[in-house]
Amino acid sequence: MKHLCIIGNGFDLHHGISSSYNDYMNWLEIHYPSLYDEITRTFIDAEQVSWWSDFEGHLADVEYMYDLSIVVYSDYEVEGIEIKGTNSPERLAALYKAIQKTFAMWAGGLNNYLQKVQADLKLDIDATYLTFNYTNTLQDVYHIPDNLVLHIHGKAKRGDNLIVGHGSKGDDFPVKQLEIVGFQKKLLRIGREIAILRKPVESIINANQLFFESLSNVEYITVYGFSFSSIDMPYIKEIFTHVKYNVKWHIHVRSIKEAESIEEKEELTLLNADYILW
Repeated sequence: MKHLCIIGNGFDLHHGISSSYNDYMNWLEIHYPSLYDEITRTFIDAEQVSWWSDFEGHLADVEYMYDLSIVVYSDYEVEGIEIKGTNSPERLAALYKAIQKTFAMWAGGLNNYLQKVQADLKLDIDATYLTFNYTNTLQDVYHIPDNLVLHIHGKAKRGDNLIVGHGSKGDDFPVKQLEIVGFQKKLLRIGREIAILRKPVESIINANQLFFESLSNVEYITVYGFSFSSIDMPYIKEIFTHVKYNVKWHIHVRSIKEAESIEEKEELTLLNADYILW
């Protein structure tokens, strides 16, 4: 393998697929308004549209006063998941399950856009692809063989369990709460529920070691629409450990500002990269 392509959500957005977190927000508000309302009151600043731009990263930001709320919210059901009772670890657990369920439903529906998508990029049919998207854009639009594509967080069209989660271990929540009240056991349970939705990056990397080990002969890496976010940086670090130190990176960006933000990341200061506006 000489050529690795890394695909992020910007790739689907480039092709007119409504795959942003804000698109999920709009879909949720229309189809599951009760769940949408609960999200906005459960997470810090979630009532603001800007919160949704880093939706996954904010899923650990449960309101510090969550368990102390004296307001009794209505019970409701989302796709067989009951969300009921006062704020509690159990209600938060059900909320997280409903988020995972609806997110997978929404992501699966994105494949419906593919019939109208036009291939406008020259992709290497012989490269190996690491995609962080759930869609089948590479296979259905660009006819990349399925065996050359690793959907690191699951593939909606195949019916995988899609992986969505934050990067927190959940242990900061009880500490902050305990400064206010002494309900230690309950708060620690809430912290554990938060931790459960942590994206299991380390386990995913371990499960795909054969893929990462196969990168030793890669000569150049092309990147489309990948933001190098902190939550996904462990995958990039794992790639670093297997490719040659001077491997050439060709990173497609939407603006000079985006290129500068990538260069500013401490983990990427030694990256041998060209930036290409697309």
